[in-house]
Amino acid sequence: MVRTVADVPSYELASVDSQDNLISAIEIMFEKDYSQLGVERGGELIGMVSYRSISRVLSILRKLGADKNLPGRTVQIATEDVEPVVKPTADLVLLFDLLAEDPYVLVDDPDQESLQILTNYDLLHYLRDSIEPFLMIEDIEIAIRTLLQEAFTDDLDTELQNFYQDKDIRTPVGLTDCSFGHYPQFMCQNWPQFESYFEENGDFVRRLINEVGDVRNQIFHFRSEGHNPDVDEALLNFAHSYFADRISRTPSS
Repeated sequence: MVRTVADVPSYELASVDSQDNLISAIEIMFEKDYSQLGVERGGELIGMVSYRSISRVLSILRKLGADKNLPGRTVQIATEDVEPVVKPTADLVLLFDLLAEDPYVLVDDPDQESLQILTNYDLLHYLRDSIEPFLMIEDIEIAIRTLLQEAFTDDLDTELQNFYQDKDIRTPVGLTDCSFGHYPQFMCQNWPQFESYFEENGDFVRRLINEVGDVRNQIFHFRSEGHNPDVDEALLNFAHSYFADRISRTPSS
């Protein structure tokens, strides 16, 4: 599955007129929390104004002793080129190179009436949302493995090999070779070893682990059929907190 620029949310580019007062443009950027604005002349986009371009202009004006005249300056003086511009079909990796040089890129989407803007924050937010489920699933698996190690303090790897050698599932070499397909079966059939960690019964724990395993498979294999991101997020949040709470307990509590 090739991810493209279109996978990252972009937004309509807000613009000001090239003859607008520069101070008013700065106020708009501050009030709206924009890092940049488009600059138009006669309704046509001719450039961009950003905190970066404004800083450059202020530095030059200060060096020339003309910074006191800033209130009378127009946006035109701080306008920079309209770049970089990318197509929504471009490879997502391109954004990393472009946003390493510029704080934003413009997206030329034929389905939109005007250029869209995508910032380094938008990419970071997208990556966070993309990575977070993987990290949560990893944390859940670590918690489950910790429970297994606490419940079987002796040779757990041998216990697992003996348990699965006659089962219809791959026999793991040891705990680190187990998957979400192994955990619920082993725990439920050895429930007396785990019961003191839970208020719920073994069937609840089995179903919860299976649900997490299903979400894990959907995410890792990009399967979307029957995949509801909102429900999955709620499930992972619940499972993450639930199993983290189990390993904070002692069997006697």
